[in-house]
Amino acid sequence: MIVKLVTGGVEVVVGAFLLGLSVAGLQDAVSAVAREDRRFLQSDVAVVFVEHALRSVVSNKRMFALSLLALGTIKIVSAIGLLKHRAWGFYLLLAVVILLLPVDVVHSARHFSLPGLLFVALNASVLTILIAYRKQLVARDAA
Repeated sequence: MIVKLVTGGVEVVVGAFLLGLSVAGLQDAVSAVAREDRRFLQSDVAVVFVEHALRSVVSNKRMFALSLLALGTIKIVSAIGLLKHRAWGFYLLLAVVILLLPVDVVHSARHFSLPGLLFVALNASVLTILIAYRKQLVARDAA
């Protein structure tokens, strides 16, 4: 469950970065990305989508950052618990994956992208591994 430890770490870092960034600084960064998108993306639809997504992050910066921090922390704690073969780590990670997998599937269905599809496959794989190896993953907790 190193995957969840890494993704949780990335979410915590991005959340902390967003919290530390001023709204003006974030708006400048979004404008710079939008300018680059216009240079490299041939499709106006892609540019509009990227700009809309980034502007949504700017307008909800604090909530988005705090959500990333909370989710990342939960993933890190659950992954550490699982790596230590603790039952609570297993059940916490199982709950996180079960709750977020439908969200990932719906998001990928609405906004199809290769990275989104890869995250769905990755999370489905994590769920399969958790269920298939549940006894081995928490075996030391009973001892």
